[in-house]
Amino acid sequence: MPDYKFHDNHLGLSDEGIHLLRNGYNYKTLDFKEIGRVEIKKGNALKNRLVLLIIGLGMIGFSIFFVVRLISLFNSDAYFRISIQEILIPLFPFLLGSYCLYAIAKKETILKINGPKTQKFSLSSFEKNGELESLKAYLKTKTTVHTS
Repeated sequence: MPDYKFHDNHLGLSDEGIHLLRNGYNYKTLDFKEIGRVEIKKGNALKNRLVLLIIGLGMIGFSIFFVVRLISLFNSDAYFRISIQEILIPLFPFLLGSYCLYAIAKKETILKINGPKTQKFSLSSFEKNGELESLKAYLKTKTTVHTS
């Protein structure tokens, strides 16, 4: 097992290169010679943002539709028995849809590796531990780093 200078659950850096980790075990190593350029910037680490946007808007739309129908039942002259479940049904899809939109809008520090295949990794754990600046300095000694 290589001696990692920096590591978290998904990423490890050593003198050999950048190690991609699963459950703390190395499954792929990107040699620094293979990596064309590394970018450290604020961005979104999610891969399928469009799918998440569609799901989130669909859930919020369902909630709004259900609330409008529920309000029309309250305003009608006919007597309807409305249970508490019917009032709470639009709440959960609205909350889940709102969280989907929040996840899309959330910006965090990411490491974008431009090599044979472009990959993005979150650096939030390094930022929380206060290791981000030393990580940038280490990467500058090994490869071309662009920060923004």
